[in-house]
Amino acid sequence: MKKVWLLAFSFLFIVLLLSGCTDAVIKTDATTKDGTSSQQFDAGTLADLIYSNTKFDDMMTKVPSASVIKIYGLPSEYCGDCAIYVSTGATPEELAVFEVNDSCTADVIIEATNARIAKQTEGYSSYAPKEVPKLDSAVVYSGSGFVVVCVSADNAAAAEFIKDYI
Repeated sequence: MKKVWLLAFSFLFIVLLLSGCTDAVIKTDATTKDGTSSQQFDAGTLADLIYSNTKFDDMMTKVPSASVIKIYGLPSEYCGDCAIYVSTGATPEELAVFEVNDSCTADVIIEATNARIAKQTEGYSSYAPKEVPKLDSAVVYSGSGFVVVCVSADNAAAAEFIKDYI
C-alpha cells in the first residue's frame, strides 16, 4: 500500500512541477490597420524584446519604472506601464517604452521625450560630441498604445525592428 501512495504522490508531484513550466508572458493577438495580426505586449516585455534585438555600444541596465517618470519628467498623474534601459553615462544610449493611457496621451509623452533628447544633446555636445549623432537620429515611435524611444548604436535598424512589432 505504501508503494501505491508513494507512486501516486510522485506522479502528483511531477504533474504539479510540470504545470509550472508555462510561458509567463501573456501574448494576445491584435489586428493592425492593414488587417494583419500582430502581437501585443506589456511595456516591460516589449522593452526586453527590443533591447535583445538592438545594437548598443554601451552596457545597458534596466531601471525601475518609478525612475522612468523622473528621468523623463512625466506628469505625476501618469499611471501607465513603462520600462527603461539606460547606459552607463559614457554614451546617451537609452531605450524607453511607455504605455499610453487615458490620463497621459502619446503627445505628452512625446513632448517629454523630445525635451529629454534635447537635454541629452546639450550635455553630450561638450562631454562627448561624437555621441551627438545618436541623439540626432533617435527613434521616437508611437503606435498600438505605446511610445518607444530608442537611442542606440544603429538607430535605423532599431526603427525597423520597432515598427515590425508595434
